[in-house]
Amino acid sequence: MRWVIAALVIWFLFVHRLADRDLWSSHEARSGMNARTILDGGIWWLPGRTSDLPDVQKPPMYYWMVAFFSGESSNVGPLTIRLPSTLGAMACIFSIYFIGCLQGEKKTGFLAAIICSTAVHFVWSSRIGRIDMPLAGAVNLYFLFALRFILTWKTSNLVLASLMVTIAILLKGPVGLVLCGIAALAILLTKARNISAFCGLGLTGFLGLIWAVPWFWAAHLATNGEFSRLFFIEHNLDRGMGSGRLRTHPIWFYPVQFMWDFQPWTTLLAFLYLLSSYKIKNSIIFFKSIQNT
Repeated sequence: MRWVIAALVIWFLFVHRLADRDLWSSHEARSGMNARTILDGGIWWLPGRTSDLPDVQKPPMYYWMVAFFSGESSNVGPLTIRLPSTLGAMACIFSIYFIGCLQGEKKTGFLAAIICSTAVHFVWSSRIGRIDMPLAGAVNLYFLFALRFILTWKTSNLVLASLMVTIAILLKGPVGLVLCGIAALAILLTKARNISAFCGLGLTGFLGLIWAVPWFWAAHLATNGEFSRLFFIEHNLDRGMGSGRLRTHPIWFYPVQFMWDFQPWTTLLAFLYLLSSYKIKNSIIFFKSIQNT
């Protein structure tokens, strides 16, 4: 019964009326146009808004997903454009639960999955056609497969973890590799501080990078270096340093924004913290009064 309720909640939050809202985000419009170019002209390797205008802002994984779910250009629409985001969010939820199970903490994993799936910004992002949720899903699945690899040393888990690194890179470039690296570091620090684990997790990153590099090199050659200049320099380096023309935010913006994005749990956790502090304080006062008497 618990799983039936969970399935109904997931359907309502992430799938119900997913296609009812028209496309209004520039990310969604770009994804739809690129997917149609893929399906109309068979231009899978370097898609763009037209066959003569390749997209040099992002790698193509999200556009490949939209084209795959659409099947033909006439089917490209709100549902197929947003479906990769929805599935990425579901991958996050289930991977969080199974990570808890791997560590013998089913209830903790279940609670963490519930908290994640009901956070305001998480739900909203899962219903918009952009790369954030597929990227988050790939990184969470990487953590799951990498942890299973460390615990079981099965080659299949190493291959799957490496594949998640490749997907993350083909979604977001260097950021995808960095996020998977942070997940690997967390596993090393908490679960396996030994040379075998270090080499194994390092191999997942190396294989994932090697499998992704051919596409980036082909894009560099096909655009005479324009893709590398725009994507790596302008969209990654300049934006990360806050020195380019693209919009950036100061470092303090993100903790403040997170407090809103993580609602209602930010308020609830703050309330529980204050409540526990009040109870602890009163308990100390009570025990001191007993000692004095």
